Amino acid sequence: MTPPFPGLRWLYAAGAVYLAVLAYISAQHQAYGHAAALCCTAALLLTAARRETLAARQARAAAVRAERAARAQALADEQQFAGEYARGWLALHTSCCLTAWDTGGTDHDPRHCTRKDTSA
Repeated sequence: MTPPFPGLRWLYAAGAVYLAVLAYISAQHQAYGHAAALCCTAALLLTAARRETLAARQARAAAVRAERAARAQALADEQQFAGEYARGWLALHTSCCLTAWDTGGTDHDPRHCTRKDTSA
């Protein structure tokens, strides 16, 4: 959907006001047929202005919904990363030594290892 031109509804409204003025002048000069046609045309322009306003609101609402969905997805990804990050730090702090954490518990550092875990 193409975004609506923001000034179009104001152009429609200005055109409708101009046609209403012309209809008034036509009615003053007893040209009632022309005045009626100008009033109908002004009403059509006002209807078009209303349609443009509604289209702008719908486009704005769709943009807000898309932004909220993108933010929700980004937040979910961020929370998933934070959970994995926290699990990594927990595994590091619960291991007996850095070598055991790095090798998954198969090797231990004899200088610093307290062998708190039972993986090896």
